[in-house]
Amino acid sequence: MGFCACSRVFICDNLSFSAELMVRRKHSPQGIAHFSNDIATAVMQLTSFKEAETLRIAALTDTPMSEEKADSLILRAAIDRGVIPLRAIPHVVREWKEPRHEQFAARTAWSLFNANVAPSLMWP
Repeated sequence: MGFCACSRVFICDNLSFSAELMVRRKHSPQGIAHFSNDIATAVMQLTSFKEAETLRIAALTDTPMSEEKADSLILRAAIDRGVIPLRAIPHVVREWKEPRHEQFAARTAWSLFNANVAPSLMWP
């Protein structure tokens, strides 16, 4: 059982969750008994989480991003951090240079953050 919230949430078909705000419990009598309380605690944190995310997104939106800096960050994310699979680099670069969504046309850190790739390219 799981609950997650974030500006980016990943849920795999095997029900693996990944997000900044998460509640996970096993399908056991103890897990089920504590899940409701854990969800209530997480929901009470949503207001402060939303406020922090709003500030973070505003900061990313207000941060200009040059082509050179974006290229460097994409390569470092792939090579140094392993966040982007190497085979996905061309797709991320294309999405950065020609975003599918008009709201990411501005050259900002928020646009780079949203240079999404098709999920089939992100994970083997």
